[in-house]
Amino acid sequence: MEFPHLAELSRDLASQDFVVFSVNPGLDAAPAILDHWKAGKYSWDTIAVPRDDANVLKLGISTFPTNYLIGKDGSVLWRGVGFDEKALRKALRAAGLEPK
Repeated sequence: MEFPHLAELSRDLASQDFVVFSVNPGLDAAPAILDHWKAGKYSWDTIAVPRDDANVLKLGISTFPTNYLIGKDGSVLWRGVGFDEKALRKALRAAGLEPK
């Protein structure tokens, strides 16, 4: 599961300008997702939306959760399902962000 890795990254880069965001549409009810978030002590935002939500369809999200790293200018620096550390670190370097 990618969340422990994203939690560590979020802590390591806390002083730098970026946001981690997760989209969780469809399969789980919002209370179950929020319970999981609290149990894991995850500090970034997540939303729970219906699988057929217009924004989910527009963004082409087909696997859940889909996670985003958003730069200070609002651009998507990385989008991933699961955890591809190599791709994520490449995106961080390209954005000038350096985790510990």
